[in-house]
Amino acid sequence: MKDPSFVAKHLHNAHRNIISPISLAIYRKRGNDDMISLLNLFEDDARGEFIFIVTEDLPLPRFPRERSMKHAEAYFCNGIVCLVSADNSNLMLCNPALRQFRLVRDSSSEFNDYKFGGLGFGYDSTRDDYMIVRIWTGNLDDRPDDMFAQLYSMRTDSWRKIELPKQARYVLALFDYEYRNGICYWILVLEDEKKMILSFDMRDHMFYCVDLPYEIGSQCQEYLDTKSVTSHMKLVAWKDNLTLFWYPDYSGLFPSYFEMWLMNDNGSQGSCSWIKHLTIEAVGEGIRTPLVFWNDHELLMESKDSKAVSYNLQTRKFKKLDVHGLHIYWSFHVKSLVSVVKEEEHEHEQEQA
Repeated sequence: MKDPSFVAKHLHNAHRNIISPISLAIYRKRGNDDMISLLNLFEDDARGEFIFIVTEDLPLPRFPRERSMKHAEAYFCNGIVCLVSADNSNLMLCNPALRQFRLVRDSSSEFNDYKFGGLGFGYDSTRDDYMIVRIWTGNLDDRPDDMFAQLYSMRTDSWRKIELPKQARYVLALFDYEYRNGICYWILVLEDEKKMILSFDMRDHMFYCVDLPYEIGSQCQEYLDTKSVTSHMKLVAWKDNLTLFWYPDYSGLFPSYFEMWLMNDNGSQGSCSWIKHLTIEAVGEGIRTPLVFWNDHELLMESKDSKAVSYNLQTRKFKKLDVHGLHIYWSFHVKSLVSVVKEEEHEHEQEQA
């Protein structure tokens, strides 16, 4: 389908659940094939549980010489999946619903002396383009200020180098990732152990550094080392907000509570305010970490033994879920008509149809 207005209208209707529901996507194997399974959640009032129903399996292409895509990272936006190989050397864009894929030209060979820091994928609404941003960090001893990023355009099939803000030059690590309303977010750990939010706006192609809530920043600066960040903080999108979950206190092996903080602004200009929305009391529940909001009131959380529960923000109650395999990816996916093939390939497809 080449008509841009029809594709845009179809995508708009899909996001409004007019055509098909927005589903949670997980990876699973079916025979020898790699699949993205689309899951919808239903409530079983009699059992007091939520049940996931697999509504559709979509085929997943493989990287050359790869036997499985199980360990590939996946990033989702408007029906397109950006797949990244386990060693970060291969990138692919695919639309499983259209059975289309595009291998992204590799540009990492010129950065052999650098470490892969992080990746984001999203939509540039000002240019009607899908972008991949890839962050590289240098050796802190040899080149302490040599951290930079690359930006890939699906429209032009090209990479270009972009700069990061000065305060992000001395970086130890990037953790976690969330994408919301055209902006990518990561948790950033600086060389002096300070933690911040790094954002990248797909529309102006600019990075910004955003402070954590003061109450969190002062605590984690005091006693939270770099390796502990992922066990105490989690970024999750909720409605039109970015939320930060903070869980500093552990009761045995599991957090005793989770604070939910809302970013008031989107952080795209480097400034925002935070509001503490609520605290989830979790003593004795065996909850490891938040995962994703599957609607405005229900938060999926990973519990012990890689099982799942759903927490209702209104009733403040947990419910068990009949689903396993949380070590794979959990993201929303909507089927769309957005093509990932190049224009000349698309024209050839039309001629063959």
